[in-house]
Amino acid sequence: VDVVSGQVTPDTLYYSFKPHAGWRFILLDSYDLALEGREKTSEKYKQAQQLIDANNPNVRNGTNWFKDIPPERQRFVPFNGGIGAEQLHWLRSELKEARIEREKVVIMSHVPLHPGASSLKTVIWNYPEVLQLIGAFRCVS
Repeated sequence: VDVVSGQVTPDTLYYSFKPHAGWRFILLDSYDLALEGREKTSEKYKQAQQLIDANNPNVRNGTNWFKDIPPERQRFVPFNGGIGAEQLHWLRSELKEARIEREKVVIMSHVPLHPGASSLKTVIWNYPEVLQLIGAFRCVS
């Protein structure tokens, strides 16, 4: 099975493939925006640091990451990550194409996409935005 589309580089890993007629699998890079595995000088690291600073100052302060942080913001810790704007644009394009081709879509990610699938401490930082995008397409299984 060949990769149909996406970005597969040392810094980026999201792609789709079609294992069988009528099906498209999409693998998201949940560490697209992240502190872990990124050079501190990279733009994606800087974006990740801004997200964490805005939502969980305990990380930068070196204190208990979860102390006095409301549950809905506890996902903003270094062991999670987010989906960047370029990847979201790509995902939208993939879902539009799948809808046109009448394919069913399975989406996978290392970090959970839905808060019901895990603790609020371990979900993608921008899961509301990602779920809103996915919810606009009925082709996702």
